[in-house]
Amino acid sequence: MTADGVIVRPLEETDRVAAGVVLAAAFPDKLAAMVGDRRGLAQALRGEPPEYPYAAALFADLLHMDDPPAAWVAERAGVVVGVVEVRDPARPAARPPVWRILRRHLGPWRTVRALLFQTIFHMTPLSADRLHMDVVAVHPTARGGGVGSSMVRFVLEEATRRGKVAVTLYCIDRNEGARRLYRRLGFVVWRHERLGALRLILGFAATDLMRAEVDAGVDGEPVGIVDAAQVCRNGAGTCFV
Repeated sequence: MTADGVIVRPLEETDRVAAGVVLAAAFPDKLAAMVGDRRGLAQALRGEPPEYPYAAALFADLLHMDDPPAAWVAERAGVVVGVVEVRDPARPAARPPVWRILRRHLGPWRTVRALLFQTIFHMTPLSADRLHMDVVAVHPTARGGGVGSSMVRFVLEEATRRGKVAVTLYCIDRNEGARRLYRRLGFVVWRHERLGALRLILGFAATDLMRAEVDAGVDGEPVGIVDAAQVCRNGAGTCFV
């Protein structure tokens, strides 16, 4: 348990519904861009008659459980308030049948749109020496209480346990709150990607690939987070610090 009273633990089957609610509530803009109806989603999130009653169920179905874990939940006082999901190229996860899940929830056209949206965040080849965070989600009612930082720190520690040299993630250009959190925890912008005409579909103009260096020490024993800005200055990547 962290100083903020947050417990980060592996996702269990019984967490799916609660985790789906967190994901749906945490990313209204992304979900709206993904399925292509901002007005309907806004109604659903305000508790009005929803056009997307399946939003939480969709995310719940897309979560997956593996050994070692690929997804964890953060809970406080026994309530799930956060979700974090990673990809480890060295240990490929048994991903759920994404196309079939999306088709069941969204229909054919919105499935194509959702797959395009997902591709934007999965188009960079991942190296086996890195752990990539696909999702860091905190329920709006729990924001500002250390949940997000607890989950990110947990993933940094998990990366050292797995012998990785870095953790990467994507952050869209408008998400200044998340960007401040990631910078505070050692992440820098490794690459800035403009989306061109895709911004008209996705609802944002650019995304940043961010990276934090970690040092796994000997036999994967954690020894801390490396100064990523120093790595950039030494020419180990194209960084914007």
